[in-house]
Amino acid sequence: MKKPGIGVKIVKLVFRLLVVFAIMAGIAFASFQGVSYYLTGSFAELKEAAQDTKDVLEDHASADEGSQAVIDETNLESTLLIVDGKDQRTEYIYVNLYNKESGKLDVILVPANARVSLGKDNLKKVQEKIKDAGEDQEIQDIAAAFGEDKYGILRSVFAEVTGLTINGCDSMSLDAFQEVLETGPKVTYNMPSLMSYRNMDSELKSIDAGDQELDGEKGVALITHLDGTGNEESSRLDRTSTYIGSFLGQLTKSRKASDVVACYEKNALMDRDEGMTSVQDLVDGLDADDITIRIMQGGEEDGLFLLDSQKIQLQIAALAKQTQDGTSAKKDKKDDKDDKEDNDAVYSDQGGESKELAIEIFNAAYVEGLARRWEDYLTSEGYNISMIDSYQQDGVFSETRIRVTEEGMGEDLLDYFPDAEIYVDEISTGGDIRIYLGSDSTNVPEITNSTEDSESPYYNEEDSEDSE
Repeated sequence: MKKPGIGVKIVKLVFRLLVVFAIMAGIAFASFQGVSYYLTGSFAELKEAAQDTKDVLEDHASADEGSQAVIDETNLESTLLIVDGKDQRTEYIYVNLYNKESGKLDVILVPANARVSLGKDNLKKVQEKIKDAGEDQEIQDIAAAFGEDKYGILRSVFAEVTGLTINGCDSMSLDAFQEVLETGPKVTYNMPSLMSYRNMDSELKSIDAGDQELDGEKGVALITHLDGTGNEESSRLDRTSTYIGSFLGQLTKSRKASDVVACYEKNALMDRDEGMTSVQDLVDGLDADDITIRIMQGGEEDGLFLLDSQKIQLQIAALAKQTQDGTSAKKDKKDDKDDKEDNDAVYSDQGGESKELAIEIFNAAYVEGLARRWEDYLTSEGYNISMIDSYQQDGVFSETRIRVTEEGMGEDLLDYFPDAEIYVDEISTGGDIRIYLGSDSTNVPEITNSTEDSESPYYNEEDSEDSE
Protein backbone atom coordinates (compact mmCIF):
# COMPACT_ATOMS: atom_id res chain seq x y z
CA MET A 1 0.00 0.00 0.00
CA LYS A 2 1.26 3.41 -0.91
CA LYS A 3 2.16 5.53 2.14
CA PRO A 4 0.49 8.93 2.43
CA GLY A 5 2.55 11.86 1.25
CA ILE A 6 3.97 14.54 3.47
CA GLY A 7 1.20 16.94 2.46
CA VAL A 8 -1.51 14.54 3.63
CA LYS A 9 0.31 14.02 6.94
CA ILE A 10 0.47 17.77 7.52
CA VAL A 11 -3.24 18.14 6.77
CA LYS A 12 -4.09 15.35 9.26
CA LEU A 13 -1.83 16.89 11.90
CA VAL A 14 -3.41 20.32 11.48
CA PHE A 15 -6.88 18.76 11.69
CA ARG A 16 -6.01 16.95 14.92
CA LEU A 17 -4.57 20.14 16.41
CA LEU A 18 -7.75 22.02 15.52
CA VAL A 19 -9.85 19.35 17.25
CA VAL A 20 -7.67 19.54 20.37
CA PHE A 21 -7.86 23.35 20.41
CA ALA A 22 -11.64 23.19 20.02
CA ILE A 23 -11.96 20.81 22.98
CA MET A 24 -9.67 22.98 25.11
CA ALA A 25 -11.63 26.08 24.21
CA GLY A 26 -14.86 24.34 25.17
CA ILE A 27 -13.44 23.31 28.54
CA ALA A 28 -12.10 26.80 29.18
CA PHE A 29 -15.43 28.40 28.29
CA ALA A 30 -17.35 25.99 30.52
CA SER A 31 -14.93 26.61 33.41
CA PHE A 32 -15.21 30.37 32.98
CA GLN A 33 -18.98 30.14 33.01
CA GLY A 34 -18.87 27.99 36.14
CA VAL A 35 -16.56 30.38 37.97
CA SER A 36 -18.62 33.38 36.85
CA TYR A 37 -21.78 31.69 38.15
CA TYR A 38 -20.13 30.99 41.51
CA LEU A 39 -18.81 34.52 41.88
CA THR A 40 -21.74 36.52 40.58
CA GLY A 41 -24.80 34.26 40.42
CA SER A 42 -27.05 33.98 37.39
CA PHE A 43 -29.14 36.85 36.02
CA ALA A 44 -32.26 34.85 36.94
CA GLU A 45 -31.09 34.72 40.55
CA LEU A 46 -30.62 38.50 40.57
CA LYS A 47 -34.17 38.99 39.35
CA GLU A 48 -35.49 36.53 41.92
CA ALA A 49 -33.58 38.26 44.72
CA ALA A 50 -35.20 41.58 43.78
CA GLN A 51 -38.75 40.29 43.23
CA ASP A 52 -39.99 40.93 46.77
CA THR A 53 -38.10 44.20 47.18
CA LYS A 54 -40.17 46.22 44.71
CA ASP A 55 -38.07 45.41 41.64
CA VAL A 56 -34.97 47.31 42.71
CA LEU A 57 -33.11 45.93 39.68
CA GLU A 58 -35.63 47.19 37.13
CA ASP A 59 -33.11 49.75 35.92
CA HIS A 60 -30.52 46.98 35.49
CA ALA A 61 -32.58 44.56 33.43
CA SER A 62 -30.36 44.96 30.39
CA ALA A 63 -27.06 45.32 32.28
CA ASP A 64 -24.22 42.86 31.93
CA GLU A 65 -23.97 39.94 34.34
CA GLY A 66 -22.14 40.93 37.52
CA SER A 67 -22.94 44.64 37.29
CA GLN A 68 -23.36 46.45 40.60
CA ALA A 69 -26.70 47.65 41.87
CA VAL A 70 -27.17 51.41 42.00
CA ILE A 71 -27.83 52.59 45.56
CA ASP A 72 -29.84 55.77 45.98
CA GLU A 73 -28.24 57.45 49.00
CA THR A 74 -30.52 60.48 48.94
CA ASN A 75 -31.39 61.32 52.57
CA LEU A 76 -29.47 58.20 53.63
CA GLU A 77 -26.77 58.27 56.32
CA SER A 78 -24.62 55.16 56.77
CA THR A 79 -22.51 54.59 59.86
CA LEU A 80 -20.25 51.74 60.98
CA LEU A 81 -20.34 50.77 64.65
CA ILE A 82 -17.30 48.65 65.53
CA VAL A 83 -17.19 46.98 68.94
CA ASP A 84 -13.73 45.63 69.77
CA GLY A 85 -13.74 42.21 71.37
CA LYS A 86 -12.01 41.60 74.67
CA ASP A 87 -9.21 39.67 72.92
CA GLN A 88 -8.68 42.59 70.49
CA ARG A 89 -9.40 40.24 67.57
CA THR A 90 -13.11 39.60 67.60
CA GLU A 91 -14.83 42.56 65.97
CA TYR A 92 -18.59 43.05 66.27
CA ILE A 93 -19.60 45.30 63.40
CA TYR A 94 -22.97 46.94 62.69
CA VAL A 95 -23.82 48.90 59.53
CA ASN A 96 -26.51 51.42 60.42
CA LEU A 97 -28.61 52.92 57.61
CA TYR A 98 -30.72 55.89 58.67
CA ASN A 99 -33.09 57.79 56.41
CA LYS A 100 -33.37 61.26 57.91
CA GLU A 101 -36.60 62.00 56.02
CA SER A 102 -38.61 58.82 56.65
CA GLY A 103 -37.07 58.20 60.07
CA LYS A 104 -36.38 54.54 59.25
CA LEU A 105 -33.34 52.77 60.71
CA ASP A 106 -31.94 49.52 59.30
CA VAL A 107 -29.26 47.81 61.38
CA ILE A 108 -27.27 45.24 59.38
CA LEU A 109 -25.25 42.80 61.48
CA VAL A 110 -21.85 41.74 60.14
CA PRO A 111 -20.62 38.25 61.13
CA ALA A 112 -17.63 38.32 63.48
CA ASN A 113 -15.75 35.75 61.39
CA ALA A 114 -16.42 37.40 58.02
CA ARG A 115 -14.19 37.02 54.99
CA VAL A 116 -14.33 39.63 52.20
CA SER A 117 -12.92 40.00 48.70
CA LEU A 118 -10.75 43.12 48.43
CA GLY A 119 -10.58 45.42 45.45
CA LYS A 120 -7.30 46.66 43.99
CA ASP A 121 -6.90 49.77 46.17
CA ASN A 122 -7.78 48.12 49.47
CA LEU A 123 -5.69 45.07 48.64
CA LYS A 124 -2.67 47.33 48.10
CA LYS A 125 -3.21 48.93 51.53
CA VAL A 126 -3.57 45.55 53.21
CA GLN A 127 -0.46 44.18 51.53
CA GLU A 128 1.55 46.97 53.14
CA LYS A 129 0.74 45.27 56.47
CA ILE A 130 0.30 41.65 55.33
CA LYS A 131 2.87 41.03 52.59
CA ASP A 132 1.43 37.77 51.26
CA ALA A 133 -2.21 38.90 51.49
CA GLY A 134 -4.51 37.71 48.72
CA GLU A 135 -7.80 39.16 47.55
CA ASP A 136 -9.85 37.15 50.07
CA GLN A 137 -9.12 38.23 53.63
CA GLU A 138 -10.71 37.82 57.04
CA ILE A 139 -11.90 41.04 58.68
CA GLN A 140 -10.28 39.96 61.95
CA ASP A 141 -6.87 39.54 60.28
CA ILE A 142 -7.11 42.98 58.67
CA ALA A 143 -8.07 44.57 62.00
CA ALA A 144 -5.24 42.78 63.83
CA ALA A 145 -2.65 43.84 61.23
CA PHE A 146 -3.62 47.54 61.37
CA GLY A 147 -4.01 47.74 65.16
CA GLU A 148 -5.12 51.18 66.33
CA ASP A 149 -5.30 52.35 62.70
CA LYS A 150 -7.82 49.69 61.73
CA TYR A 151 -10.92 51.90 61.69
CA GLY A 152 -9.93 53.75 58.52
CA ILE A 153 -9.22 50.58 56.54
CA LEU A 154 -12.38 48.88 57.81
CA ARG A 155 -14.41 51.91 56.79
CA SER A 156 -12.87 51.71 53.32
CA VAL A 157 -13.41 47.94 53.05
CA PHE A 158 -17.08 48.14 54.02
CA ALA A 159 -17.67 51.05 51.66
CA GLU A 160 -16.41 48.74 48.92
CA VAL A 161 -18.40 45.71 50.10
CA THR A 162 -21.70 47.56 50.59
CA GLY A 163 -21.47 50.12 47.79
CA LEU A 164 -22.22 52.84 50.37
CA THR A 165 -20.34 56.05 50.99
CA ILE A 166 -20.09 55.24 54.77
CA ASN A 167 -20.55 58.66 56.33
CA GLY A 168 -19.23 57.80 59.75
CA CYS A 169 -17.47 55.26 61.94
CA ASP A 170 -18.12 54.87 65.68
CA SER A 171 -15.96 52.51 67.72
CA MET A 172 -15.83 51.36 71.33
CA SER A 173 -14.60 48.52 73.50
CA LEU A 174 -16.79 45.60 74.50
CA ASP A 175 -16.68 46.86 78.11
CA ALA A 176 -18.00 50.24 76.96
CA PHE A 177 -20.69 48.59 74.83
CA GLN A 178 -21.82 46.65 77.90
CA GLU A 179 -22.03 49.93 79.84
CA VAL A 180 -24.28 51.40 77.13
CA LEU A 181 -26.59 48.37 77.28
CA GLU A 182 -26.54 48.49 81.09
CA THR A 183 -27.72 52.11 81.02
CA GLY A 184 -30.74 51.22 78.91
CA PRO A 185 -33.86 49.11 79.52
CA LYS A 186 -33.67 45.42 80.38
CA VAL A 187 -34.71 43.04 77.61
CA THR A 188 -36.92 40.01 78.14
CA TYR A 189 -35.50 37.09 76.17
CA ASN A 190 -36.67 33.48 75.98
CA MET A 191 -33.64 31.23 76.60
CA PRO A 192 -34.15 27.80 75.01
CA SER A 193 -31.70 26.26 77.50
CA LEU A 194 -29.31 27.23 80.29
CA MET A 195 -26.27 29.16 79.01
CA SER A 196 -22.99 29.47 80.91
CA TYR A 197 -20.64 32.39 80.32
CA ARG A 198 -17.74 34.31 81.83
CA ASN A 199 -18.23 37.98 82.55
CA MET A 200 -15.66 40.75 82.05
CA ASP A 201 -14.00 39.74 85.34
CA SER A 202 -13.73 36.11 84.14
CA GLU A 203 -16.30 34.97 86.71
CA LEU A 204 -18.33 31.92 85.64
CA LYS A 205 -22.05 32.73 85.54
CA SER A 206 -25.15 31.42 83.81
CA ILE A 207 -28.51 32.45 82.36
CA ASP A 208 -31.38 30.07 83.15
CA ALA A 209 -33.76 28.65 80.54
CA GLY A 210 -37.12 30.33 79.93
CA ASP A 211 -38.09 34.02 79.84
CA GLN A 212 -35.28 36.03 81.42
CA GLU A 213 -34.72 39.75 81.96
CA LEU A 214 -31.29 40.54 80.56
CA ASP A 215 -29.20 43.42 81.86
CA GLY A 216 -26.16 44.73 80.00
CA GLU A 217 -23.82 41.98 81.23
CA LYS A 218 -26.18 39.20 80.19
CA GLY A 219 -26.94 41.00 76.93
CA VAL A 220 -23.26 41.01 76.00
CA ALA A 221 -22.99 37.35 77.03
CA LEU A 222 -25.92 36.51 74.74
CA ILE A 223 -24.61 38.30 71.65
CA THR A 224 -21.03 37.06 72.00
CA HIS A 225 -21.72 33.43 72.93
CA LEU A 226 -20.58 30.71 70.51
CA ASP A 227 -21.99 27.23 71.13
CA GLY A 228 -19.29 25.20 69.34
CA THR A 229 -21.60 23.85 66.63
CA GLY A 230 -21.05 24.10 62.87
CA ASN A 231 -23.55 26.96 62.63
CA GLU A 232 -22.46 28.80 65.76
CA GLU A 233 -22.03 32.15 64.05
CA SER A 234 -25.42 31.94 62.34
CA SER A 235 -26.98 31.11 65.72
CA ARG A 236 -25.16 34.03 67.35
CA LEU A 237 -26.40 36.41 64.68
CA ASP A 238 -29.97 35.18 65.16
CA ARG A 239 -29.77 35.81 68.92
CA THR A 240 -28.15 39.19 68.35
CA SER A 241 -30.84 40.32 65.91
CA THR A 242 -33.57 39.46 68.40
CA TYR A 243 -31.83 41.08 71.36
CA ILE A 244 -30.70 44.29 69.60
CA GLY A 245 -34.12 44.68 67.99
CA SER A 246 -35.84 44.39 71.37
CA PHE A 247 -33.36 46.73 73.04
CA LEU A 248 -33.75 49.48 70.42
CA GLY A 249 -37.52 49.04 70.31
CA GLN A 250 -37.81 49.47 74.07
CA LEU A 251 -35.33 52.34 74.02
CA THR A 252 -37.69 54.41 71.84
CA LYS A 253 -40.28 54.24 74.65
CA SER A 254 -37.89 54.44 77.60
CA ARG A 255 -37.20 57.38 79.87
CA LYS A 256 -33.61 56.22 79.86
CA ALA A 257 -33.09 57.14 76.19
CA SER A 258 -31.19 60.36 76.95
CA ASP A 259 -28.99 58.54 79.48
CA VAL A 260 -28.17 55.86 76.90
CA VAL A 261 -27.27 58.49 74.30
CA ALA A 262 -25.03 60.31 76.80
CA CYS A 263 -23.30 57.02 77.71
CA TYR A 264 -22.85 56.18 74.03
CA GLU A 265 -21.33 59.55 73.18
CA LYS A 266 -19.03 59.33 76.23
CA ASN A 267 -17.69 55.89 75.28
CA ALA A 268 -17.61 55.97 71.48
CA LEU A 269 -14.78 57.28 69.36
CA MET A 270 -16.81 59.01 66.65
CA ASP A 271 -15.43 59.91 63.22
CA ARG A 272 -18.31 61.32 61.20
CA ASP A 273 -18.91 63.54 58.20
CA GLU A 274 -19.99 67.08 58.98
CA GLY A 275 -23.71 67.70 59.24
CA MET A 276 -24.79 64.16 60.11
CA THR A 277 -27.81 63.63 62.35
CA SER A 278 -26.78 63.55 66.01
CA VAL A 279 -27.30 60.38 68.01
CA GLN A 280 -29.82 62.18 70.23
CA ASP A 281 -31.87 63.47 67.29
CA LEU A 282 -31.81 60.03 65.68
CA VAL A 283 -33.10 58.31 68.83
CA ASP A 284 -35.70 61.03 69.44
CA GLY A 285 -37.08 60.57 65.93
CA LEU A 286 -37.42 56.78 66.10
CA ASP A 287 -40.51 54.70 66.77
CA ALA A 288 -40.25 50.98 67.48
CA ASP A 289 -41.76 50.14 64.09
CA ASP A 290 -39.12 52.27 62.34
CA ILE A 291 -36.34 49.81 63.28
CA THR A 292 -35.40 46.66 61.38
CA ILE A 293 -32.50 44.33 62.19
CA ARG A 294 -30.96 42.35 59.33
CA ILE A 295 -27.95 40.13 58.69
CA MET A 296 -25.44 40.92 55.96
CA GLN A 297 -25.78 38.56 53.00
CA GLY A 298 -23.42 35.61 52.76
CA GLY A 299 -23.04 32.03 53.93
CA GLU A 300 -21.19 30.12 56.63
CA GLU A 301 -18.65 27.59 55.37
CA ASP A 302 -15.85 25.77 57.20
CA GLY A 303 -16.07 28.09 60.19
CA LEU A 304 -16.04 31.29 58.11
CA PHE A 305 -18.88 33.52 56.99
CA LEU A 306 -18.23 34.44 53.35
CA LEU A 307 -19.74 37.83 52.53
CA ASP A 308 -21.30 38.07 49.06
CA SER A 309 -20.66 41.64 47.93
CA GLN A 310 -23.08 41.48 45.02
CA LYS A 311 -25.97 40.21 47.13
CA ILE A 312 -25.13 42.73 49.86
CA GLN A 313 -25.37 45.60 47.41
CA LEU A 314 -28.66 44.26 46.05
CA GLN A 315 -29.91 44.02 49.63
CA ILE A 316 -28.88 47.59 50.45
CA ALA A 317 -30.16 48.97 47.15
CA ALA A 318 -33.55 47.44 47.95
CA LEU A 319 -33.51 48.88 51.48
CA ALA A 320 -32.57 52.31 50.15
CA LYS A 321 -35.37 52.21 47.60
CA GLN A 322 -37.91 51.14 50.21
CA THR A 323 -36.92 53.94 52.58
CA GLN A 324 -36.92 56.50 49.75
CA ASP A 325 -40.41 55.33 48.75
CA GLY A 326 -41.49 55.93 52.34
CA THR A 327 -40.00 59.40 52.91
CA SER A 328 -43.45 60.91 53.38
CA ALA A 329 -44.55 58.18 55.78
CA LYS A 330 -43.27 59.95 58.87
CA LYS A 331 -44.97 63.21 57.97
CA ASP A 332 -48.28 61.48 57.18
CA LYS A 333 -48.19 58.97 60.05
CA LYS A 334 -51.09 60.55 61.97
CA ASP A 335 -53.30 60.75 58.86
CA ASP A 336 -52.43 57.16 57.96
CA LYS A 337 -53.37 56.03 61.46
CA ASP A 338 -56.74 57.81 61.25
CA ASP A 339 -57.42 56.29 57.81
CA LYS A 340 -56.46 52.86 59.08
CA GLU A 341 -58.87 53.14 62.00
CA ASP A 342 -61.69 54.11 59.61
CA ASN A 343 -60.93 51.18 57.32
CA ASP A 344 -60.65 48.81 60.28
CA ALA A 345 -64.12 49.84 61.40
CA VAL A 346 -65.53 49.13 57.90
CA TYR A 347 -63.83 45.77 57.75
CA SER A 348 -65.05 44.93 61.26
CA ASP A 349 -68.63 45.61 60.17
CA GLN A 350 -68.13 43.00 57.43
CA GLY A 351 -66.91 40.33 59.84
CA GLY A 352 -63.32 41.44 60.37
CA GLU A 353 -61.85 37.93 60.30
CA SER A 354 -59.28 36.30 58.02
CA LYS A 355 -60.53 32.71 58.20
CA GLU A 356 -62.16 32.89 54.78
CA LEU A 357 -59.06 34.35 53.15
CA ALA A 358 -56.02 32.67 51.57
CA ILE A 359 -53.06 33.04 53.97
CA GLU A 360 -49.41 32.38 53.11
CA ILE A 361 -46.75 31.78 55.77
CA PHE A 362 -43.09 32.59 55.04
CA ASN A 363 -40.30 31.58 57.44
CA ALA A 364 -38.11 34.68 57.83
CA ALA A 365 -36.69 33.62 61.20
CA TYR A 366 -34.22 30.99 59.90
CA VAL A 367 -35.76 28.41 62.29
CA GLU A 368 -36.22 25.02 60.69
CA GLY A 369 -39.83 23.88 60.36
CA LEU A 370 -41.29 27.08 61.85
CA ALA A 371 -43.67 27.81 58.96
CA ARG A 372 -45.04 24.29 59.04
CA ARG A 373 -45.66 24.39 62.80
CA TRP A 374 -47.55 27.70 62.45
CA GLU A 375 -49.47 26.24 59.51
CA ASP A 376 -50.60 23.31 61.66
CA TYR A 377 -51.59 25.60 64.51
CA LEU A 378 -53.45 28.23 62.46
CA THR A 379 -55.21 25.48 60.50
CA SER A 380 -56.41 24.02 63.79
CA GLU A 381 -57.75 27.48 64.61
CA GLY A 382 -59.82 27.47 61.41
CA TYR A 383 -57.59 29.51 59.09
CA ASN A 384 -57.01 28.65 55.43
CA ILE A 385 -53.26 28.31 54.77
CA SER A 386 -52.70 28.31 51.03
CA MET A 387 -48.88 28.22 50.98
CA ILE A 388 -45.79 27.96 53.17
CA ASP A 389 -42.26 28.82 52.13
CA SER A 390 -38.96 30.23 53.42
CA TYR A 391 -37.75 33.84 53.01
CA GLN A 392 -34.01 34.64 53.15
CA GLN A 393 -33.53 37.66 50.92
CA ASP A 394 -33.28 40.28 53.69
CA GLY A 395 -31.71 38.23 56.47
CA VAL A 396 -33.40 37.22 59.71
CA PHE A 397 -36.49 39.28 60.64
CA SER A 398 -36.55 40.11 64.34
CA GLU A 399 -40.24 41.05 64.19
CA THR A 400 -43.10 39.36 62.34
CA ARG A 401 -44.69 41.26 59.46
CA ILE A 402 -48.11 40.73 57.92
CA ARG A 403 -48.68 41.82 54.32
CA VAL A 404 -52.32 42.29 53.32
CA THR A 405 -53.90 43.24 50.01
CA GLU A 406 -56.59 45.49 51.51
CA GLU A 407 -56.76 47.86 54.47
CA GLY A 408 -58.34 46.31 57.54
CA MET A 409 -57.39 42.73 56.73
CA GLY A 410 -55.47 40.59 59.17
CA GLU A 411 -56.31 42.45 62.37
CA ASP A 412 -57.51 39.22 64.01
CA LEU A 413 -54.05 37.70 63.40
CA LEU A 414 -52.63 40.15 65.94
CA ASP A 415 -54.11 37.81 68.57
CA TYR A 416 -51.33 35.39 67.54
CA PHE A 417 -48.67 37.93 66.51
CA PRO A 418 -49.27 40.91 68.85
CA ASP A 419 -46.10 42.83 67.86
CA ALA A 420 -46.45 42.32 64.12
CA GLU A 421 -46.55 45.18 61.65
CA ILE A 422 -49.46 45.06 59.18
CA TYR A 423 -49.00 46.81 55.86
CA VAL A 424 -50.77 46.87 52.51
CA ASP A 425 -49.05 45.64 49.36
CA GLU A 426 -49.70 43.36 46.40
CA ILE A 427 -49.06 39.62 46.69
CA SER A 428 -47.95 38.23 43.35
CA THR A 429 -48.96 34.62 44.14
CA GLY A 430 -52.63 35.55 44.50
CA GLY A 431 -52.88 35.17 48.28
CA ASP A 432 -54.84 37.62 50.40
CA ILE A 433 -52.46 37.71 53.38
CA ARG A 434 -48.79 36.79 53.77
CA ILE A 435 -47.18 36.34 57.20
CA TYR A 436 -43.39 36.77 57.42
CA LEU A 437 -42.47 34.96 60.63
CA GLY A 438 -39.77 36.76 62.63
CA SER A 439 -37.65 35.71 65.57
CA ASP A 440 -40.39 36.98 67.91
CA SER A 441 -42.71 34.19 66.69
CA THR A 442 -40.56 31.11 67.28
CA ASN A 443 -42.73 29.87 70.16
CA VAL A 444 -45.73 28.21 68.47
CA PRO A 445 -48.73 27.59 70.75
CA GLU A 446 -49.78 24.02 71.43
CA ILE A 447 -52.71 22.77 69.35
CA THR A 448 -55.69 22.35 71.68
CA ASN A 449 -58.55 22.41 69.18
CA SER A 450 -58.76 18.76 68.11
CA THR A 451 -61.93 19.27 66.09
CA GLU A 452 -60.06 20.97 63.27
CA ASP A 453 -58.03 19.09 60.66
CA SER A 454 -54.37 19.96 61.17
CA GLU A 455 -53.40 19.00 57.60
CA SER A 456 -53.68 21.79 55.06
CA PRO A 457 -55.13 20.68 51.69
CA TYR A 458 -52.73 23.12 50.05
CA TYR A 459 -49.64 21.78 51.75
CA ASN A 460 -46.69 21.11 49.48
CA GLU A 461 -44.33 18.56 51.02
CA GLU A 462 -41.32 20.28 49.45
CA ASP A 463 -42.16 23.42 51.45
CA SER A 464 -41.54 21.59 54.72
CA GLU A 465 -37.83 22.04 54.24
CA ASP A 466 -37.89 25.52 55.74
CA SER A 467 -34.48 27.11 55.81
CA GLU A 468 -32.53 27.66 58.97
